Amino acid sequence: MKRPKWKRLICILCILFVMAGTSALATTLQDAESSFLSDGGMEAHFTLAVSAFPSFGKKRLEDLNLLLRHISLHAVQSGSLRQLSVDVDGEDAFRLLTEETVDQTRTLLDLASSGRYVMEGDPLTLWRPSGEETTISGETEELLHIWQTLEAGVSFFSGLPGLCPEEARIQKTNQKLRMGRATQSVSIQLPSETVKEGRVHELIEASAFPELEWLLQGLSFRGKQKVQLLFDEEDRLLKAQYSGQAGREEKPLRNVRLEWKCLRNEKERKDELTLRTPAVDGSERNNWTMSRSWIQEENGTETFSFSGKVDRKGPDEKRVIEWDAQLSGAETVTGRIVWSVTENRETRKTILIPELTAEGEGNYRGTLEILQYSGKILMTGIKLTGTVCDRTSLSWPASGDESGALEGKDAEEPALNRLIAGALVQRLLALPTEDLRFLSAEIPEADWQQILDANKH
Repeated sequence: MKRPKWKRLICILCILFVMAGTSALATTLQDAESSFLSDGGMEAHFTLAVSAFPSFGKKRLEDLNLLLRHISLHAVQSGSLRQLSVDVDGEDAFRLLTEETVDQTRTLLDLASSGRYVMEGDPLTLWRPSGEETTISGETEELLHIWQTLEAGVSFFSGLPGLCPEEARIQKTNQKLRMGRATQSVSIQLPSETVKEGRVHELIEASAFPELEWLLQGLSFRGKQKVQLLFDEEDRLLKAQYSGQAGREEKPLRNVRLEWKCLRNEKERKDELTLRTPAVDGSERNNWTMSRSWIQEENGTETFSFSGKVDRKGPDEKRVIEWDAQLSGAETVTGRIVWSVTENRETRKTILIPELTAEGEGNYRGTLEILQYSGKILMTGIKLTGTVCDRTSLSWPASGDESGALEGKDAEEPALNRLIAGALVQRLLALPTEDLRFLSAEIPEADWQQILDANKH
């Protein structure tokens, strides 16, 4: 029986979300790839259909979908390379191949109508909307970090008594918890003197978990640091609590309180995490609550859930972000992922509804519906239909046949838009006239005919 890999599947859904043209998770693409696709690349082929779009009536949407049914998107992510190409009825319109290394980012723009061009940077970043409506990127980046840290965190806390035996106080106990019965309690207290000398950093570095390294970036600790751990009779961690003062550079010092309940066995994995970080002085806060579970039933069906809430208050902002992912299946995966942002009493919500069938290890076929709401009003509705599969390699083509380099104003958004739109429209104008009503709707008939005639030549 084919079983979904949940972390990989969530990543795939996020990446398809980005590729569909929505912005909420746009800046998480590279983090998702490096976090969850390190065992190999990903390749996706899909088409789009639109059920709702601002200011579009029923007739306008029908005309748009007549046009969209001819367009296919092909996306590939492999190592430092990622590619997005668009074709019209199987004929290439354009291709964007981007390579990102430590030293540089470069892109090959392959236009079927006018040749290949090389430019510095990633043109996709030019088309990501800016402004308040896209500022949830910080939370999504932190969310990916925390997800990646969960497994390493269990191992870190489980091994912490062995890393600091002099500070660890071990006692027998008998406590019934949500995750099981605790038989051993470990209390660890780091005095402020050793904390000031970098003891916390030493312990995290000694644990040798690279997933925890992001915690050390610009993070400092102050005062006493306390940890309380509870284990079951098989020495499995059931609960971890932490309290202490910590802060990042140029940000207010926080009183940090962490409570983490966890369960790990062959049939279940569960996490319930509460992180509260009110400022030592003032009213700022960055509080997180999360719940995650994976359960395998006797019939092989797996259920996955991941929900949480971020309550953030800063000098100039107050926002609440909530998400809820509920997926289940064995060979077919269905469910919902809901992401909502409340700011200034206004709520924006994005819902992802997948219906995917596994076709081999890491391969899926099906649909993903994306709905975006402002309050209770549906603003945008998009449905992707296609396949997602493993991709082993992607390479930069040999140099020598490029038409030239795009530099200066030629590499800025207006010029790129004209180049790419021109290549796409040239392909579209060869379609049957009845399928071009979306393009011709507001163009005088004589002018439209001139455009069609010019394209034939």
